[in-house]
Amino acid sequence: MKNLSTILYPIEFNDHDQNAIASIAEFAKNNQATLDILHVVENNLPPYQVTEPTAGLVGAAQNYLAGFLAKYAPNAGKVTSKVVSGKVNPEILSYIETSNPDLVIMPVKNTGEEGSRHLGGTAYRILSSSSVPVLTLTQGANLRPKKILLPIDVYFGIYDAKRILFDYFRNDPPEIEVMICVNPNDPDQEQNREKRILKYELSKFAELGFNKIHGKIISNDSPADAITWRANEGGFDMVVMSTHGRSGLSQFFLGSTTAQVIHTASVPVFTIKAENHGKGIGYTTSELSGMAI
Repeated sequence: MKNLSTILYPIEFNDHDQNAIASIAEFAKNNQATLDILHVVENNLPPYQVTEPTAGLVGAAQNYLAGFLAKYAPNAGKVTSKVVSGKVNPEILSYIETSNPDLVIMPVKNTGEEGSRHLGGTAYRILSSSSVPVLTLTQGANLRPKKILLPIDVYFGIYDAKRILFDYFRNDPPEIEVMICVNPNDPDQEQNREKRILKYELSKFAELGFNKIHGKIISNDSPADAITWRANEGGFDMVVMSTHGRSGLSQFFLGSTTAQVIHTASVPVFTIKAENHGKGIGYTTSELSGMAI
């Protein structure tokens, strides 16, 4: 197990960043982590938007970043920063691969409609392709969660989610609700298997030492609707969900359930890429056989 040591926050200097940077800096400081801030100066801007060479823009952005932090996060702990030029998405992904942070925080904008969020193109691409966990941050979000909703992926398990939760929150363990959505149209045999999976996961959390853990079964033929409803109505501070890396072009498409929850949940969504995707991490008969329902 490892401590949370480096947090990457790609910054655009917009209103969301002004409101979020102080809480992000506090979150990093409380975890004794370095806050690494990255800003990308786009080098493909139309000529009429460029008033000086790109190198001059990078220098100006570096100066602006220093002033931005002094104004909006004066009590930040250890902070490092870098300004680069290029195309935003490739530069952020390249930086993630080379710097290997423990966590990336990406903003999600409020659309103005209650319970509705907008997942911008950059956030979508990073969520789909990042090799490290990504936390989508809604405005006014609580970064010290006391209550977390963890939906189970019955096909791939939640091993990686358990590991990350233990790593990041072991010093101040939150209450965790492990949720499973049972499709009412499935045969009884499949529904019983899913209930056994829930019991199995609760037992594994107990082995890790989580003492504020319980399960919830919701009957709904739409997992995304069930997760969003539970997240919004259950008083949760955060939802933790798994994503699965894929090869080829499809690696850039976020799972529909995760994407819908990010769009509609009123709390931050912490996405964790399942490192064991495609390696048979599902549930075996022997693991579930002892789980009475």
